[in-house]
Amino acid sequence: MAAPSTYTEVINLWPKPAPVTLGEDIDEAPGTVRQWRNRDVLPEYKWLDVVKSAERRDIRGVTLEVLARIAKARAA
Repeated sequence: MAAPSTYTEVINLWPKPAPVTLGEDIDEAPGTVRQWRNRDVLPEYKWLDVVKSAERRDIRGVTLEVLARIAKARAA
């Protein structure tokens, strides 16, 4: 499986409903996570929480390097 190339793809890796599951994992409201997914954003201050949640859930391909690569591509 290729690494995710958007934040939306990252969020969608969590079990369904992804905004609820990820939100619970990182202590964010599901509505907030849903907005992030819809806007294809993931605030940097939550990156470490997301990576740790992915590790706990054995979700592969979610690393700080991947999140930074997505940010760099968006800035280009």
